[in-house]
Amino acid sequence: MSSEIGQKLLTWIHDLCAAEQVKLFKAHFLGGEPLENWPVLLQLLDGLVDLPAHPDGKFVLFTNGDLLTVEKLKELRARHVKIMLNPTTDSLAVVDNKMTMIKSHCGGVSLAVVADTVNLPRLVDLTKLAIKYHGHIRINRLYHGGTIPGYVDAFQNQMSLVLDTILEAERPMWPNFIMESTYPLWNSPKNCYSCGRWLLVIDPDGTIRSCNADMDTIIGHIDTHKRASDFKFMQRWSAKQLPECQDCQWVGWCQGGCPFTRKLAYGTYLQRTPFCRAFKELFPKLKLIRDRWVTVHGMEQ
Repeated sequence: MSSEIGQKLLTWIHDLCAAEQVKLFKAHFLGGEPLENWPVLLQLLDGLVDLPAHPDGKFVLFTNGDLLTVEKLKELRARHVKIMLNPTTDSLAVVDNKMTMIKSHCGGVSLAVVADTVNLPRLVDLTKLAIKYHGHIRINRLYHGGTIPGYVDAFQNQMSLVLDTILEAERPMWPNFIMESTYPLWNSPKNCYSCGRWLLVIDPDGTIRSCNADMDTIIGHIDTHKRASDFKFMQRWSAKQLPECQDCQWVGWCQGGCPFTRKLAYGTYLQRTPFCRAFKELFPKLKLIRDRWVTVHGMEQ
């Protein structure tokens, strides 16, 4: 993103938040590698500082950590940025060292892990690192995993071990996003997901999309779409159109699964996720993690 587009984006965000009376705002910076564009990253962070913050924090940075320095970490800490470290193909020792540096100079660190061929087999070890640093772990399954023979079973087996590891840890772990975008603090079948509701993805040229992974979900541009009523979401993370999901006890946590995952597996949004059987096996353990968090902290967030 150029600084010129960055400035237009700041004006657009402020105008939209004012017009829609936004009370909770959160920005995630990811790519690619957002630290490759350090000047524009700081421009956006500083330009958004006066917006109302989400209770869980205003800024989250997803990075592989290769470009982090002590100086940059201090700058990020001064702006209250939470860091999600992506292990990519780094060895566990390198991931550990990066987490040490981030924890020392930015106050905290969590992991954002893609369950690919490198990281799926070592999810338990990465979870132990998150526990060691009193952080969080977010595990994104492969969007096209439902098309890979054996992937769903491998994901289920590894995630079962991950959840066991979290349950055995001394400290409770924040349960949201452990299994990608699942919000396990919701206790009703209402849709708890951001997809198709309040999440907007802004590309470097100002294009607006409704899904970070699906490049086909373009819904406008910051030059032309100025109000919430301008956005026409082409898909929603919802099980309303999926008859086989209506009587499922986990519909409030799953909503049929990620629309993009369904689209890649079946060519349509109108089938439930290929991870359905895995979720049904894993959600009871995730519920125990949720219940433990609520018991220790006294309330749901």
